[in-house]
Amino acid sequence: MGAAFAGPGQDTRQWVSYGIVAPGNESVIFTDDTGNVLPTGPLVIVNLEPSGITVPCRVSAATAGNQEGEWLPFLPGDEVLVVIPEGDERAGCVIIGRLNQDIDKFPLLVAGQDVTKNNFGFKRLRTPYIIETASSFMIRSAITGAGITIDPTGNCFFNSGDGHQLVMHASFMKFADKSGDNFLQVDPSASEVLLQAAGTTQLNLGKSASSFFTMGTFDIGTGGAAGGGHAVTAEQVFAILANFCVFLNTSGGVASLSGILASASAFDAVYSAWIQQMSVPLSPFLPVPGAPAPGSLFVQCPLTFSPIGAINTGMLELSLIPPDPTGAAPMPGIGRPNLTF
Repeated sequence: MGAAFAGPGQDTRQWVSYGIVAPGNESVIFTDDTGNVLPTGPLVIVNLEPSGITVPCRVSAATAGNQEGEWLPFLPGDEVLVVIPEGDERAGCVIIGRLNQDIDKFPLLVAGQDVTKNNFGFKRLRTPYIIETASSFMIRSAITGAGITIDPTGNCFFNSGDGHQLVMHASFMKFADKSGDNFLQVDPSASEVLLQAAGTTQLNLGKSASSFFTMGTFDIGTGGAAGGGHAVTAEQVFAILANFCVFLNTSGGVASLSGILASASAFDAVYSAWIQQMSVPLSPFLPVPGAPAPGSLFVQCPLTFSPIGAINTGMLELSLIPPDPTGAAPMPGIGRPNLTF
């Protein structure tokens, strides 16, 4: 009878309808009554408008195949567009689109950009989003050539428009410029790190051995204060003390200072007597047997300081070392023994 009276304006079936995702915890169904995952993919329960009919709907997607598909979560109140095959709600309805409305408002800003300018495309999501492929994957700028590539074996390549590269390979990790002369490479299996500059300088760090090679100059320095003053040797201490005593007992502008300080009233009696003998540098020092010629600091000093007790001369005897081959003053320095910096 329907076919007999069918005609323009007389077909009461609906083929396309607006719909609202039904409220409740089971607005989206992933399994059947026995707990098996639905082979058709999730079903979304939708209330069709304006008919009010409630129907389960499959979801149309741009990707569908053997173990392939795509999905964005549906929430109660979302508005969708539903097609009704054969005009019969029992034939299996399909959601073919989503719509923004008062509940799901259209975004006005994406990445800080005003979408109302209508000058860029976008896809903005509120839920976590995963892109997975069983083969290679590439994103590339057609203008600059910059891109990200993942090959089927799991190696990752990142390159800038200038040709600089970051490589995450199965056997190494490498960060290099486009020339390949400057790079940092890590070999996880061998626990080695290789750093190269300009193709002429290499630093190889390994768990069992390391090496450095350069065709240029090699300097080691600090950006802070020099090492002097951080630590001193016994020789330096006695040299300063001896020179200070000579200064106190030297005429020529400091006689009055010497007269005031170099006295038993100002110093321990033994120390005062020692100062008074300092008219000639190093004169109170006695050479250590077998020590270098007089004038060297490697001697013993027969001093006692009664306020702090006697100082054993053995404590003041310094180890014998050969004279400085450079002819420099007998003070420890770079390349000499007793260096403590």
